[in-house]
Amino acid sequence: MSPSAQSASASEPAVAQAAERLLADGEVIVLALKPSGWFVLLASLPVLLLALAAAAGAFVAGARLEGRLIERVIFLACAAAGVLRLLAAMMQWHGRLYVLTNRRVIRLAGVLREDLYHCPLRLVRQVFLTATAGERLAGAGSLVFETDGEGPPGTTWACIPRPTEVRRIVEETIRASR
Repeated sequence: MSPSAQSASASEPAVAQAAERLLADGEVIVLALKPSGWFVLLASLPVLLLALAAAAGAFVAGARLEGRLIERVIFLACAAAGVLRLLAAMMQWHGRLYVLTNRRVIRLAGVLREDLYHCPLRLVRQVFLTATAGERLAGAGSLVFETDGEGPPGTTWACIPRPTEVRRIVEETIRASR
């Protein structure tokens, strides 16, 4: 393991280990991180809110029509939808890894199939910091990498913790690589 990998991910040896297998010769890990734990809730929120609204609607309709069986079936279906979405989001979170090396920006994602994105730092034109309302409340944000059009299209590091600090590290690494 490179010294940079140890310092970048000392608290998460599994993250550093996973990042190590992505390295080319002479490449050094500057930063390796997973999305914030809030990713699971934020990714699931639309389905959870819809399920809650449907369950509330079933409760109100059941109270008016005295259809307790239908109310229970709808409530259980809504609960199952919410739990399944949370489980899917947990698997998505587990399969995501963001890596910055001295040469490339890398995003590894995928539940059933691994999706590997990598782009040389020299092709990254700009890094934007965005944050949804939920991400701001959670102290997270997303980094959007815009490329110069020569290489692969840009990518996003979604729902990362300490986004301002991470952006600073990314921009310093990009400047140093040039």
